[in-house]
Amino acid sequence: DFLRDKESGVVAVLSSVNDGKITFLAVCGPEAVKRGVKAGELVKSVCAVCGGRGGGKPDSAMGGGSDLLKLDDALAAVDDFVAERTPVRKLGEEVFPMERMVEGASVVWAIGTVVLLGYGMISSWKLRKKLKNGEKLEPNVYQVEGLPTAFVMGMPPCIYLPADVTEEERGYVLCHERIHIKRHDMRIKQGAFIILCLHWFNPLVWLAFRCMEVDMESSCDEKVLEKMGTDIKKGYSLSLVRLSAEERWFGTPLAFGEKPIKTRAKHIKKK
Repeated sequence: DFLRDKESGVVAVLSSVNDGKITFLAVCGPEAVKRGVKAGELVKSVCAVCGGRGGGKPDSAMGGGSDLLKLDDALAAVDDFVAERTPVRKLGEEVFPMERMVEGASVVWAIGTVVLLGYGMISSWKLRKKLKNGEKLEPNVYQVEGLPTAFVMGMPPCIYLPADVTEEERGYVLCHERIHIKRHDMRIKQGAFIILCLHWFNPLVWLAFRCMEVDMESSCDEKVLEKMGTDIKKGYSLSLVRLSAEERWFGTPLAFGEKPIKTRAKHIKKK
């Protein structure tokens, strides 16, 4: 009764062994009975595999058998019995409530994943269009008019600088971005972005992705100070503020001015 009340489409066969004899109990919910899966016929079919007999009502039935070696085969026969009586659903045919929920959730998940991946790809494509007229300064380093901040992008990874960056800022930026390249941070972020797109419905994944971005930038800031000396703290912090990324480039490049700038500046001050 509990199983039938819990799920109207349930089909269950329970077995027990006592003194060398097998006892079967079959239960079918009203939706299953409606589809032609009846407990009396099911238990009769299962018992026959073990050399026994059984029968009962459409919603519940009992039976037994004596061949213990055929117990696994008898239970496996349940799947075949149900499959024969529940053919592929036709268009417009009624479905179980749980099926409807799972199908609906799957559609929502797929739409969310496609939207996020598409948004990331379009953002990346738009940004690449801006980089076509970049001036090459040195191997894998380009200067581009109109960029709000510096960043790493592409395969192989290239560094892109705003046209108005000063010589002092250029030194900070190149050091910072080359650390990203050395650590393969670009590939790590791309992999994390794909995971985010697949698990977009989980707020903890969004939080983890954002924390990863912040930790990645703060770690590079620390390494820059370690390489260039702590006396650059003021100039480096001012560069972060001036080159802060106003536009959020979702899931694409690693930007020198990645927010939160205030948190990064406070972190640098403590070093």
